[in-house]
Amino acid sequence: METELEFLSLYKKRLKGPELEEYEFKEILEDILRNELEGLTEELVRASVRYNGISKYVDLVRSYFNGETKTLLETFTIADAPVLYFLISNLKWSLDEFPDVSLLISTLKYHVRTQVSVEDKNLRKEYIRLYRLSIYHTLNILVDLGDALDLETTLEKDEELEKLMIFWNYEILDQFSKIYETRKESPYYKKLGWFKRWAICGHLSDTKEALYVYQTKWRPFWA
Repeated sequence: METELEFLSLYKKRLKGPELEEYEFKEILEDILRNELEGLTEELVRASVRYNGISKYVDLVRSYFNGETKTLLETFTIADAPVLYFLISNLKWSLDEFPDVSLLISTLKYHVRTQVSVEDKNLRKEYIRLYRLSIYHTLNILVDLGDALDLETTLEKDEELEKLMIFWNYEILDQFSKIYETRKESPYYKKLGWFKRWAICGHLSDTKEALYVYQTKWRPFWA
């Protein structure tokens, strides 16, 4: 707790510094995300006005700590891929770290609706980088969820947690199915690499019947 307060005090001072460079501002944002340091919202907003193109990074970090990323991501376009990559790449995604799995699901939904070609080579590169990272972390989370759900002794005392994990599992698979169904039209699906494509197909094949039941009968009640 003392270390966290020290970090907060240090960053408050740095954010007030008139000579703070934009790259230093982003480094502070990275540290805030990696260490889950809340309580700097006002300082971040005030400092961000001094830089061009930094406000979306601050908005996304702020929405993450406020649990509002789902709403913000619904407004994101393919042009926002670098900003979203910044967030996803600076968070811990092991299930042991209690990650925001709903954020990953929202990111998958973002990918489902942004499978459009872009002329800008740099933006296309940034989008593919985000796409690969999103799928990578989601596949790992699926494995973690499967392992956790297999450990009945861990979940038998917490039915709500078990229900939440099942919901996450099928929401992820639901988005994977949409990504897979549009793979031929997508300009990016092959860019995932053979292993990620194989893993997506494997998960969908293994859960085909259960996923269909979820999509047609369960999901309307859980949505």
